[in-house]
Amino acid sequence: MLQVDFLTEIIKICRKNGVHTAVDTAGHVPYQWLVQANPDLFLYDIKAISPERHKALTGVDGTLIWENLRRLIEEQYNVNIRVPCIPKANWDELPAIGARLREWGITNTEPLPYHRLGEGKALWHGREMPVFVIPSEADMAEARRLLRG
Repeated sequence: MLQVDFLTEIIKICRKNGVHTAVDTAGHVPYQWLVQANPDLFLYDIKAISPERHKALTGVDGTLIWENLRRLIEEQYNVNIRVPCIPKANWDELPAIGARLREWGITNTEPLPYHRLGEGKALWHGREMPVFVIPSEADMAEARRLLRG
């Protein structure tokens, strides 16, 4: 999304050639960029609901992310919500995340188990990365239950 003009052109070329497009985003960009890109599908990650927790986990408070999601939903864009599930990091926020999404009419969310792929990126940016536990299958069943409410 940070290369929105290029992304927009690629999406146009794909559409012209009958290729389905999806953009994987955390949504922390100006709303107009999301609208400009206009893929067939947004894969939209929600990591936390409280601004304090979101900032502790990602460095930003998440307000823009939630506002952009609300607008995408109101304007009926095709959005798949994915929730990275990180024991001892955002687990206690899962019920509130699920509740807000249900208030907005979203009943299908995809819980994603934490993985370590971002650790190299954090180190490259000079950020110290906390060590999180990868959730088990049983943990993920509990995460789905927590999100459903």
